[in-house]
Amino acid sequence: MIKKIATYCFVIAAVSLTSCIEPFSIDLASATNQTIVVEGMISNSPEFQEIVLKLHYPNDSARMISGARVLLEHETGRKSEFSELGAGKYHPSGTLTIVEGSRYRLLIDMGDSVSIESNWQTAPLPLGIENGYFDAIPQIAVNDLGFDIQTNGFNYFVTTAPSVNENTYMRYDYQYGYQMEAPFRSTLCPDCNSCFILGKSKDFIKTGDILGGSDGQLKDFKVLFIPSNVEYSLVKTVRIIQFALTEKSYEYYRLIEQQKKLEGTIFDPPPAVFETSFKDLKNPARRIYGVFDLNAVTETSVTVRKGDADFRIDTFTEVCTERNGFGNPDRSKPECFDCKRKAGSTFNRPVWF
Repeated sequence: MIKKIATYCFVIAAVSLTSCIEPFSIDLASATNQTIVVEGMISNSPEFQEIVLKLHYPNDSARMISGARVLLEHETGRKSEFSELGAGKYHPSGTLTIVEGSRYRLLIDMGDSVSIESNWQTAPLPLGIENGYFDAIPQIAVNDLGFDIQTNGFNYFVTTAPSVNENTYMRYDYQYGYQMEAPFRSTLCPDCNSCFILGKSKDFIKTGDILGGSDGQLKDFKVLFIPSNVEYSLVKTVRIIQFALTEKSYEYYRLIEQQKKLEGTIFDPPPAVFETSFKDLKNPARRIYGVFDLNAVTETSVTVRKGDADFRIDTFTEVCTERNGFGNPDRSKPECFDCKRKAGSTFNRPVWF
């Protein structure tokens, strides 16, 4: 059981983008100088229902917290239990249906000395997407030497449906899939030829809002830019995921997005202090960081096919050929001979592809 934890107010402790995270039990009798961070995402889609518990150290390292009891409480008092499926990651034990307009809160019991309770949040209405599209254009950026350089790539945009609320808040994320052919596959391996390669964003945050009246829209909103690469040489689909948020969750993500854009100049805004959604009932002075993100999901898929861009795109054959003038296959890339060796490979076409 947890006996004693002292927490310090880190400026951006809630930005839990650390690596090399190891699990540990919640017997923390001798632990000091640590901060508990809760990453709670509850959505109308079962795909996005997860509570993550971490313990952060002053040196920016972190560990996952195992063995906690996690509940989601409905305003009627009905509670839904979560199970730990992987160290520090908790998912609903059964089917969890979120009712739009209803209020919910998280309850997290870590033992004798830590009992966490979130603020009540109201489940938002989903916001439709009227259109998702891409634009294949060169993007101009300034390099480290101050010179403009041109990067060929693809901008992805969305236009939302009209909002029925006066103010609507969104966050965006994305996944992707592309088709790969292994150009040097063996005739002895018939299934080494073509695979779908799937992946998702890393540390990506993009926020948007519709303010100032009902029936407003977010029109031609740029969600992301992806530089041109070999993934576009056949066909690539980007799944754009739109989360309708509560205002509190929106402010949390907006501040993280702002901090990620800082360039370290005197004109940068001061570091943000994140408002917490949680309190420790057994020790009200302890700061619990993180977010209880209660959201509603809609999505759209945008597909780019070979020939959709005016600029040149490398092919799998070119990438799998050593750049030494002899045209020999690059044997350091096993996926050049068997597409199943590529990370994220599958033979199953995603429903959104």
